[in-house]
Amino acid sequence: MKLTHPQLSWSEQGHPFSEEFSDIYFSSEDPLGESQYVFIEGSKLEHKLSLANNKTFTIGELGFGSGLNFLLCWRLWKKLQPTKATFHYIAFEKYPLDSASHERIFNLWPELKDLSDALLPLLPAPCYGCHRILLHDSVILDLHFGDALERLRTLDKRSGVDCWFLDGFNPRSNKELWQRNLLREISRLSKQDSCLVSYSVAGELRRGLEKFGFSCEKLAGFGRKRHMLRGIFKQAQTTGEVSLANAWNLVPLNKTEGNEVAIVGAGLAGSTLAYSLAGRGVGASVFESSGRMAAAASGITQFALRPRLFQAESPLLEFYLQSYLFTVSQLQQLSDKANLNWQQCGLIQLEQALNKQANLEIERIRDNYPESVIQLLQDSDLQGAVRLGKTEGLFFPLSGWLAPAELCNMLIELSKARLYLDTQIVELRRSNEQWILRDSNQNEYTYKQVVIANSFGATHFSQCEGLSIESVAGQTSTVAGSAHSALQQSVVCGSRTVFPSTTEKEIRHLIAASYRNDSNLNSAQEDDLLNLESARQNFKHRAYLGDQIIESQVGIRSNTADRIPLVGQLPDKDAIHKNYGELSRNARKDFTLDSAADNYWPGLYISAAHGSNGLATCGMSAEILTSLLLNEQLPVSQSVLDEINPVRFIIRALKKQQA
Repeated sequence: MKLTHPQLSWSEQGHPFSEEFSDIYFSSEDPLGESQYVFIEGSKLEHKLSLANNKTFTIGELGFGSGLNFLLCWRLWKKLQPTKATFHYIAFEKYPLDSASHERIFNLWPELKDLSDALLPLLPAPCYGCHRILLHDSVILDLHFGDALERLRTLDKRSGVDCWFLDGFNPRSNKELWQRNLLREISRLSKQDSCLVSYSVAGELRRGLEKFGFSCEKLAGFGRKRHMLRGIFKQAQTTGEVSLANAWNLVPLNKTEGNEVAIVGAGLAGSTLAYSLAGRGVGASVFESSGRMAAAASGITQFALRPRLFQAESPLLEFYLQSYLFTVSQLQQLSDKANLNWQQCGLIQLEQALNKQANLEIERIRDNYPESVIQLLQDSDLQGAVRLGKTEGLFFPLSGWLAPAELCNMLIELSKARLYLDTQIVELRRSNEQWILRDSNQNEYTYKQVVIANSFGATHFSQCEGLSIESVAGQTSTVAGSAHSALQQSVVCGSRTVFPSTTEKEIRHLIAASYRNDSNLNSAQEDDLLNLESARQNFKHRAYLGDQIIESQVGIRSNTADRIPLVGQLPDKDAIHKNYGELSRNARKDFTLDSAADNYWPGLYISAAHGSNGLATCGMSAEILTSLLLNEQLPVSQSVLDEINPVRFIIRALKKQQA
């Protein structure tokens, strides 16, 4: 999952040159002029964007490179400012530049400085997968790092792409980025009349595009280049499409769009979704059974941000790392925008905290994560927190902690959502193509689209039957510290997680958290003692933490049997049984895509059971749901969507004859 940066040399003008592909990144004479002429003017982008009111306009680019084309598009979008519109830019890059190289290049273009300065600190670590960046002016940048063909093949077509920029290195030196299999994927993801532009007019490229449904024409090129290419997608001449997933995993396009979305639950899952929707101009009504927000697990006073780790490449590694990096970026933006008290102090994860079920090898973990995300624990990282003996561990420099209730309140306030406190939704029923929400006082509310985000409370709805949501109580303990512990700056995770002290006058530390196999919300003295004893095992000196328990707090976490959250459209269990009941007799039976039509409840979605990783996963899960609700191109591959799809438990039960 860890990628390498390209090998570059630099011209006297300060322009980058790819040693791998023996080619320049952009014109040596007038890079802005060439990009403007070929891609902006060649695609007639200004005219297209002027018609984008109340729509999402999507551009796909092969070869993100320096990011010049994106910056020019963003500048044009800011100039036009279409009404209630979203600009979605999806770029593919196998060898992402490092931040220093990006900054060096951006300095060449002072006329784009305001945009490049905003983009630079948000550029992600070099990790395989899709990295979503939310920018001002309703701009979404999805950077797909990795082989372009691999990435394209994993994407389900939702809204489709309006315009394509083919801006890879010269076809003679980078044949992979111009191959026919890749052009087939471009065709599959294109809207009718999608425009494609490229500086290359190679015959093989033109014939390939025509084979897959593009009508091509040569246009006058820029500068010393005689020609450029423009194509308009009409209809693919060949089909032979292969499904990206089993029929039951294919989430249909949303046909129930409304002006407002109902969200049941005001914790991290619900508040991040309200904020995500607001970024697209969509309102939300948030229903919370408690008298305050973040009343369940999100009400714990401190949450640590860290990624769930894997030592082998998998869609789950991609999801958890992608989610973690998205959250790091979003929290930094919120800190700058709204003064969120996000403490990016780093996090130390000792060996005993790496995995509670199976041993993980640190070196194998490091093979999958860049050094900017994970480092071997060094003495310099310890500050006042001294680990036991020779215990090994990892350091996460991007991690830290915050108060989740503060985050939830801020997100709801920024989203301008309508908040209904002390309103427990006890029933969902469908009538006349709408959802009726009934609360405990018999009040009813009507919406076309509903998202269940109330953690373990989701089990009360009949539509969630069979989704294997488990509830576990956990107790945190706040204890007195010492002169040594006052020096602790980073979060320390071991047998328990110990947070830095939040006050200077009185040194005190939150310890998280015990686990109980019940949902009892009463504090227990034995849990406090166990927390304290377990926390002391993180440190060399037993007196690092004092003996005084200052206060305790119990919260409920919801999780699933496979410890993976439920994110996506809610499956209709009866329809699944009807369409795929034969799996109980033949678990390997194949089904045609025709059976995918009615597998899901129209307009009903879920984000729940995030467990102890909720701070890392709720933000990206909100983006996934928003994209599903608005039929945007998704920020995750189909294989990732399959892993978090709630339908998995119903299918597994059928295959095991447990339905």
